[in-house]
Amino acid sequence: GKTLYGLWRSHDRGKTWAGKWLDVSDIQPEAYECIGSRNVLEMSDGSILLGVSSYGTGTFSGDSGDFVCKHWFFRSKDYGKTWCEKIPVRIEYASPNPPNYAFFNEVDMHRCPSGRVIAISRFVSSYPKKGKMPKEGCEQGDNLRIFRLKEDAMTWVEERELLDYVQVHPHLLDLPGGRLLCCYTNRNFPFGAQAIVSKDEGMTWSEDK
Repeated sequence: GKTLYGLWRSHDRGKTWAGKWLDVSDIQPEAYECIGSRNVLEMSDGSILLGVSSYGTGTFSGDSGDFVCKHWFFRSKDYGKTWCEKIPVRIEYASPNPPNYAFFNEVDMHRCPSGRVIAISRFVSSYPKKGKMPKEGCEQGDNLRIFRLKEDAMTWVEERELLDYVQVHPHLLDLPGGRLLCCYTNRNFPFGAQAIVSKDEGMTWSEDK
């Protein structure tokens, strides 16, 4: 009766795997379950951070009722074998009416060469793009937004919207020459895997031209 979030780890370059199901019932007992980021952040001290959000039964449809979604960084100092800390994370939205949503849903996090840390998160139609309403239909309101991390306050700050509706599943990758690639799934015509590029660590993108 619950959706589970699993984390798997290999110590032999992918030959064998060990895993566990993550849970937040010890820190938020009323949570329906949790969901996590698609990757981890490696910090300057060698530890890694995994983003985890709690959610209620209606969170992903935008109707979470009285349940309040919460967010944490799970920290590991042994490359994911054990998780020694659960650090509360704040989200600062650009909207004056911030969504009650599992922020780490399909998030890809990235540390840029300068040290700037960004994340691209997927949202549903309960948080529509500014001045542009989505079409009707399943997932037609899904959209992406970029956030930067204020590490001293463990706070993600919304910087901008990205791409159009139903363009989701982001993945970030550094390219030669200081460029940053974001590939994504386009569920609009002509469909398929597509990509955009940034030359300033995600502040502006080739789609802006």
